[in-house]
Amino acid sequence: NMDLPYHQARGQPARPELSNDIWLMIIEWIFLQSDIKSLCLVSRTLNALATPRLYDAVKIPLWDEKAVATFLRSVGTGAGRHLNRTRHLILESEQVPNEAFSILTGSLGGPEPRRIVRVDSGLEGAEDDADPVHIWLEAVLNSSSLETLHLSCDDGSPLEYCIPTLSIRAPNLLTFGYHNGPNLPEHGSEYLPEPDLLSLHKILSGFPKLQALGWKIEEDAFVQGDQSRQLMDDAFMEALQGVPDLRILHLRQANYLYRERYDEKHKLSDETFAFYTHRWANAFFDYMDRRKWSTKLSTLIIRCYTTDAELHPRRYSYSPQQCFVKGYQTDVLGRSAAVAIPVPRQTMKAIEPRADLLDYDPECNIFGEKFADSRRR
Repeated sequence: NMDLPYHQARGQPARPELSNDIWLMIIEWIFLQSDIKSLCLVSRTLNALATPRLYDAVKIPLWDEKAVATFLRSVGTGAGRHLNRTRHLILESEQVPNEAFSILTGSLGGPEPRRIVRVDSGLEGAEDDADPVHIWLEAVLNSSSLETLHLSCDDGSPLEYCIPTLSIRAPNLLTFGYHNGPNLPEHGSEYLPEPDLLSLHKILSGFPKLQALGWKIEEDAFVQGDQSRQLMDDAFMEALQGVPDLRILHLRQANYLYRERYDEKHKLSDETFAFYTHRWANAFFDYMDRRKWSTKLSTLIIRCYTTDAELHPRRYSYSPQQCFVKGYQTDVLGRSAAVAIPVPRQTMKAIEPRADLLDYDPECNIFGEKFADSRRR
């Protein structure tokens, strides 16, 4: 029928005549990248409207050579001009677990172990390889459009060499997760967190609007967290002062692959282990509140939701993740103190707009920084 438009004559449905504002609302409710890409192919108008949404969040799995090659090829063929629309960037140097599942007790665990491919090439030439990574990262970390950033790297990788030397100024970054654990088990206990705290000071000074921070620490601080002991690292706390809008702090545990976990060593029940963590969270909020530090910080998340099974099968058991919000408790004399109120993970996501920090919880399979070291007191 020659009276019909071309797309109807070919049996294709016509695009509804809607205003651009309505189309933008529709696009905002589309989550699958493949669906957004298909929408871009419908017409030039929808392509112009949907393209910014398509590049809003970019995840680059550095552990997948094919995916990286595809990304670089797409950039070289014209997609690079759209990267200035990117607000959320995630760099993965190892495969991350699936989303956690919930059980009735509120504990969380990964549904299946991760599959990690290890390549031990030594550190020779790592500094040389860091140059292109350094240039690319510095350009990304100085973007005014960037709102979410997660960095994760193995010990000795080019990314780790770059972080302390970067000139960082991402004025609109709201969520930042630094998931690196720089110390291999065989290095011993002489490696203390000073270099990483220096990196933290420098990094946070470039993120003035940061609202959610993820950092990796060892687990001993949680389970030994007695308020009568000085287990808070002043240098770490002072670094948080550079981000006055900080609302959420996620402290990830290091993975214990080569020695017993604290609860296993002392044969603690799950209830006792959870009590120690809660006591530590109480001490954390009280410590911050007494010093009037980070007054907007009201949410504390401790631990990731899964452990590794690839290198150490007996470690495949969920590691309870605990979430707390800040509250106040008053005694009969009218004295009040800041306390940690436990809440489920689902509630945390519902009440915190920046709780997307929970959606990315890698574990690096190596020991992380120490948040508290009583020997320094």
